[in-house]
Amino acid sequence: MIVVEVLDHRGHLRERVRVVAFPASIGRAYDNDIIVDDRLVSPHHARLTIADDGWVIAEDLDSLNGIRGQSGGPRISRLVVPSGGQLRLGRGSLRIVDAALPVAPAVAEDLAQGALPRLFGSALGSLVICAAAIAALTWSSYLGGYERTNTAKVVSQALALALVLAIWAGGWSLAGRLLSHRVSFLAHAAVASAALLMGVALNVAGEWLGFATGAERVERAFFGMVMLGVAIAALNAHLRLATSLARPRRLVAAASLVMAVLAFVAIDAYGDREPFSTEMEFSAILKPLDTRLVRSVSADEFSREMIGMQSRVDSLALKSRSK
Repeated sequence: MIVVEVLDHRGHLRERVRVVAFPASIGRAYDNDIIVDDRLVSPHHARLTIADDGWVIAEDLDSLNGIRGQSGGPRISRLVVPSGGQLRLGRGSLRIVDAALPVAPAVAEDLAQGALPRLFGSALGSLVICAAAIAALTWSSYLGGYERTNTAKVVSQALALALVLAIWAGGWSLAGRLLSHRVSFLAHAAVASAALLMGVALNVAGEWLGFATGAERVERAFFGMVMLGVAIAALNAHLRLATSLARPRRLVAAASLVMAVLAFVAIDAYGDREPFSTEMEFSAILKPLDTRLVRSVSADEFSREMIGMQSRVDSLALKSRSK
């Protein structure tokens, strides 16, 4: 007894068929033992037989596109297929496996789900990530404000951020319900919150480095590219939770969407450009360094340095007048 694995054109497993009697027919018609849903496969395409020595033999039944070996090449009428070997027909291929072949042991459910569900699958973990993102954004907004802020305003900002996250996660949950019959509201909210946390951290790091090095444009470009990667990763995670797309398609879809949004923003910014702007070239909020990180001086020493500086300025002024 053998098992025939039906593979698609990418080599992904689509179906396993146990063959208990020979000859076994292969084709697109419903009366075959192994049905292959491929328009390049004839209704009765090929058949499998067993030789006296136990080898599996694939024979072409005068099909339109024929059968080929595992590596492709010209069509052949008869092929000996060992256990673990493949034969190509249509867009995909068939893999012959001995039914007695041992399989790998089972893995725990949390490991089988993958890294993303393990990270965001816990309700408590998702809530903690959401709360951390709301707290970080609220604190960043509080530090960036210059006017007097009361508790009610801070709480209202936090509630507004929570509402935005809920709407975003609800939209993705609805899409997941329609596309794959999965609703992962907290997981979607946690993915968006993690992306926001990364954005806040990168923004703060970029401001500090830009202020410390003076190369703000370089720092902004670098962290902008990193944020672009974060956005693509977040959209890929949303698509992973909401759809059944393969990883390459998810990445292409996420990158395409992010690039489209980036292009729209760039065109809008280019259209609104002005030759003169009242905005400071360094747009980040200046934050004082801790006194333990910079050299501090006493008030007397500072006064002496100021007096000395004033004397040097006066002497320079006198020299310029004499010229």
